[in-house]
Amino acid sequence: MTERTDQEKYFKACMDGMTQTIEAKMAAIMQENKHQSVEIGRLMAAVENWAPRCDERHGAMSTRLSEAERKLAEHERTIASVRTGLWGLLVAFFTGLAGYIGVWLWGK
Repeated sequence: MTERTDQEKYFKACMDGMTQTIEAKMAAIMQENKHQSVEIGRLMAAVENWAPRCDERHGAMSTRLSEAERKLAEHERTIASVRTGLWGLLVAFFTGLAGYIGVWLWGK
């Protein structure tokens, strides 16, 4: 009977030791999780603080990009107009030259 009681005491002591070890590990894990939760909270607050600034910067950059695209389209139209005008001048020059040569040849 004493042997059984000793075994039960030993088993109970082992179980208590394991329970205490598990509880200590769980407390350490919970403490680490709490620390990480606080860190995550800080990071989330930082993200929330920066989000409006990023939106403002994105809006400003988007406005600048739209303005640059508008200016680029305007320059492209100007270049196309100048190119058309130069072709017109070239055609007029050669037409005038051909007319001058024609009149010169006709007059001879």
